[in-house]
Amino acid sequence: MHITLFERIMKIKPEIKSLLNKQYRMHPKIAEFISLNFYNNELTNGVTIQERTNLNFNNKFNWPNNNCPIIFIDVEGREKLSTSGTSYCNHNEYLIIKKILKEKFPNDQIKNTCIITPYLGQKEYLETRLNFNIEISSIDSFQGKEKDFIIINTVRNNKNNEIGFLKDMKRLNVSISRAKYGLIIVGNANCLYNSKIDEKYTIWKKYIDYLMENNVLMHYDYDKNTLEKFVVKKKKKEEKKDENQKDDEKEIKEEENYDYNFNFDTKNNNYNTNWDLINKDWRDNINDKFYYNPIKIEERKLKKKRNYYQGNNHNHYYYYNNGGYRGRGRGNRGYNRYRGRGRGRRRRHFY
Repeated sequence: MHITLFERIMKIKPEIKSLLNKQYRMHPKIAEFISLNFYNNELTNGVTIQERTNLNFNNKFNWPNNNCPIIFIDVEGREKLSTSGTSYCNHNEYLIIKKILKEKFPNDQIKNTCIITPYLGQKEYLETRLNFNIEISSIDSFQGKEKDFIIINTVRNNKNNEIGFLKDMKRLNVSISRAKYGLIIVGNANCLYNSKIDEKYTIWKKYIDYLMENNVLMHYDYDKNTLEKFVVKKKKKEEKKDENQKDDEKEIKEEENYDYNFNFDTKNNNYNTNWDLINKDWRDNINDKFYYNPIKIEERKLKKKRNYYQGNNHNHYYYYNNGGYRGRGRGNRGYNRYRGRGRGRRRRHFY
């Protein structure tokens, strides 16, 4: 069903097709991208820039680039399901369209303007809230028609950069080729730019790159009520990992370095340790074979540090103090709190 009858006929009898390579509708700058990407740069203009320049409108609207009557207004605001439950709508984009019509459009040009949106949910949303004498249509139903000015409302804005049937390049061709004097696009540039089909970027990436080259990609600032030049955020090849995945990888790495971090040093008669790992969380069970339980005493002086270790095998206790003493005690925590009986002085056992 995605192959049209016209395409089937051209495939069966390619000799009967011919390209109407001269267009008399669009401003030459609007037709430039269409000719390059949809018609192999064979499309020529039958109208001049002067014939497709509306001075009264341009003086009030103030295009970012006077030589290019196109503007893409980037809007923040998540999409949501419409009342039908099968389509989408976007409240923030509706507010921008309302503001444009109220403040930037001459009253005599509203009737010569059409709002095109791909989703019926947004179409109904706009029709019930906009109090202007303006036509609102879907992309498919407006095919073959034209207006002096076109406002395209793309609606989609989500974290996964899913844009549905907006990925179809034919819909983009239809929507941006309806305007005679000026084209206004309201949507989220990051979502459209980073959308993909089978790991390949859609036609929207090329179009937004074209808009950035002509300095007509703008972002609307709600706080300042101004339009500022905008650059899309290109999605990185490697997506950010979840925190749980990071923790798992860190734990595996710590287990791999276990022998290095906790091997016994025969020269100093003690364990070599990784203090960065111990001080982070001394109750972590790194390996079933060895459970370390270090307790760090408050440092009054560097010489008074005491380090404490516990091993599972036979419940041995190893500790080290400034005197170089290393002894063996009993496994019960509540038993024999004081060490060194019969040795001339008591040594306190710290827990």
